[in-house]
Amino acid sequence: MQRDVIAAAEVEAALHALMNSTDSEARRAADAGLRQFQATAQAWNTAVALIANAASPQAKLFGATILCNKLRGGRGGGLAPADVNALRGRCLQLLRGIESGQLRSQLCRAVCLLLVDVADGPGSLLLREAASANLPIDTTLELLTLVPDGGAWLQEAEVATIQLFLLELLDHACD
Repeated sequence: MQRDVIAAAEVEAALHALMNSTDSEARRAADAGLRQFQATAQAWNTAVALIANAASPQAKLFGATILCNKLRGGRGGGLAPADVNALRGRCLQLLRGIESGQLRSQLCRAVCLLLVDVADGPGSLLLREAASANLPIDTTLELLTLVPDGGAWLQEAEVATIQLFLLELLDHACD
């Protein structure tokens, strides 16, 4: 874990150089280093560390972007199923403390891209996940709207599950 923190600080420094340096060679070097880093296996953990601990909002967003880039090809970015589940759970935990905006939207996208190979449908899994239980309602709704964008199609039973969930929310809101 200590190595992840060091790597996150290094990535944050490179991102700062890319965004703020007036030296074009330093910016090119930072860009090349960040692109190379994103292709590494360590980038998964570092991306999560950036989202959780980075000092700047830009670095947090970059962490979420790394996840989305690595997941873009589908199939959980090549991670083992247990790692996909663990990463999705960690991302859901991180979503609890994030207000609306680009970071939350990007992290919601990453969660939906991590809903792979789900027999009873990705929306149903998302609603059953323990880590999603205490999410703010607007975050939950944003996640549910992105499920199809994550490469999954809703099944009939899943639509019924989501409808019941939404009816319960409305009922609770009207009390």
